[in-house]
Amino acid sequence: MSLNSFDANDITFGPGPFDVDGETFSVFAGYNFAVSQFILGVELSYNFGGMAGDDGSFMNPFEVDSTFQAEVRAGYALDNVLPYLTVGVVSSDFFSNHGGFGAANQNFTGYSVGVGVDYGATDQIVIRAEIEQVMYDTDNFDFGGGDLHEFEIDGTRFTLGAAFRF
Repeated sequence: MSLNSFDANDITFGPGPFDVDGETFSVFAGYNFAVSQFILGVELSYNFGGMAGDDGSFMNPFEVDSTFQAEVRAGYALDNVLPYLTVGVVSSDFFSNHGGFGAANQNFTGYSVGVGVDYGATDQIVIRAEIEQVMYDTDNFDFGGGDLHEFEIDGTRFTLGAAFRF
């Protein structure tokens, strides 16, 4: 489960940045390569669930429907603890209703950077804590009829989870 706190800013017409917050759930799969105690890994994840907000005037609701992420990570194994750094590419589907003037779906891409720690509770069960900063490229929502709104979106994601190691 992840706790998310993002800021969205309609830089074309909006009243300023507004919060898009909530909890999401994730599934992920990855593979680690060990070189002595140095660990290099790749990971794919899919996040879904309840991130929403509004700008207090026209963007109500403003929601994150789902997110795909591909990342690499590097860490140093200390017995059953793995602290690591991560960097990735993120692609999220956003939805907004423009206060009765139309609704739109838009995909935003960007990147993430983070730090985390995996704890090997058993040989097969791993407990994870990770914090990431997610920054999306500026993109447009097209509400139809030439009604384009340029958005900047970024935020922080804190994840707690468990994994099964094969």
